[in-house]
Amino acid sequence: MKNRILNVLGVVMALMLFQSCYEDEGNYDYTELPAIEVDGVESLYSKRRLMDSLNIDVTINTEYNADDLKYTWFIYNTLDVNYIDAVKVDTISREKDLRYLVSEEPGNYVLTLKVENTGNNYSVYKSTTVSVGSEFSQGLYILKETADGNTDLDFCSETQEMGYDIFATMKGGALAGKPQILSQMMAHPYIDPETSKRTYGIALGITTTEDLCILRTKDLATIHTGESMFYGGFTAAPIRLAHGSKYAAYFSEEGIYMISVGSNGSGLCGVPKFEDAVVKWVAFDKQNQAYLTFICFDEKNGRFLSVNVTTGAVSTYKDSDGITDKCLYMGMSWHSSMRNTAHAIFEAPDGSRKLYQLKCQLGSSNSPIKEITDIDSSTKLSKATCFSMCGFNAPVMYFVSEGNVYYHSFQNGEEREITLPGIGAGETINYVANKWWSSYNAYMKKDHLVVGTTTGNNDYKLYFYKINGGTPVGDPVYVVSGTGKVADVQYMESRWGTNDTQEFKYQASSSWTMGLCY
Repeated sequence: MKNRILNVLGVVMALMLFQSCYEDEGNYDYTELPAIEVDGVESLYSKRRLMDSLNIDVTINTEYNADDLKYTWFIYNTLDVNYIDAVKVDTISREKDLRYLVSEEPGNYVLTLKVENTGNNYSVYKSTTVSVGSEFSQGLYILKETADGNTDLDFCSETQEMGYDIFATMKGGALAGKPQILSQMMAHPYIDPETSKRTYGIALGITTTEDLCILRTKDLATIHTGESMFYGGFTAAPIRLAHGSKYAAYFSEEGIYMISVGSNGSGLCGVPKFEDAVVKWVAFDKQNQAYLTFICFDEKNGRFLSVNVTTGAVSTYKDSDGITDKCLYMGMSWHSSMRNTAHAIFEAPDGSRKLYQLKCQLGSSNSPIKEITDIDSSTKLSKATCFSMCGFNAPVMYFVSEGNVYYHSFQNGEEREITLPGIGAGETINYVANKWWSSYNAYMKKDHLVVGTTTGNNDYKLYFYKINGGTPVGDPVYVVSGTGKVADVQYMESRWGTNDTQEFKYQASSSWTMGLCY
């Protein structure tokens, strides 16, 4: 062993002697590269998804020629850093100054600017933090038809800030088909796409002529699509979604699907009830707390149906079938003088119209038809193209006829044009609705007459008026505008309680305090 140690030491000494005799003739004169300094980037940016943009103007201090500099902005989520695999980054711009609409999911991100000299590949990096929040949990959703005949969403926040084409921006394209209706989906069950656990929450339902989509309102994550919502696959053409106290209904061209809500289910649809039913128009009786009911018209079979949203049962009414006229509209007012009463407009093949008075009678098989009145052909109601019930404010129905807004009183049959201050010359009125939201907290209460206009250039304006006795009071409280054709407007509120942090929790009584606006 001793001899082996001595031999090793001898080799080491010989190498050291050889190294000392070697003359190093290398050139070690270094030229320091010009620096690149980046100014104008703050340490933190707080932005709202699809509502705010990152507008960052940077100043570059360097001796390099500006034409030789290349810029790359990229962003990544801090949760994606695992220190083992490469960090997944998204390049969002290659311009010196950043102009970027924030589309990332809510969370914390690192935003980095890389400045590179293409001549020698020398690069510097400037990073900052971007905190992305969401404003989509509270505000007004606007369902619209795009120029190419598909469906998209705009969003108006509580501070009247607009987010445009948010569905296409977030999902990579508009939803196929022409828009039909937006639905408030309170306490809707689903499997969380992040945790894969069963849960429930507040969602927004969208139906088009070709597809459907249910979005979680707190972040607009997709809960269900037409492809994912059915055990047996998506075959039934969608018409509308509607939400009740304990059951939600999906009305299609192949029957009515019922989904239990307020529990940790999957939200998937099984076997439809009344497979031959085609339902477009629905009214929701929310005042009768013991018997919350959808009353709907099956246009394929010319009959009225009752949907028990407490048990999920669907049944027919006696002596309410054989109707050959087309239903143009059906809705319900919750004014105290019209308890449990819905109204519908029907049109015969010859163009004549009738006004149906319907009484919700869950637990009774008797016909809901209480009165049928011929609509005089000389009235504006006989030519109306858009209808909406007044929710609570007055026992009236709004409608658009020949470019003006009118109301029809259910108390005396009076028909009166409504004066609408603020609407500009050259605008054509094509939409009217009473959109309201009622809750246990006064600060959440809303009640607006919403009037939509267009100039015929694939644009829209929506005017929001406070109402008293069913009529507008003063100028519009605010006006929003965008591109596309408005199909529906729906207010959503994902918080429930006395403060802004308390999330909505399912309550049996909550369904009838919300402005479901069917």
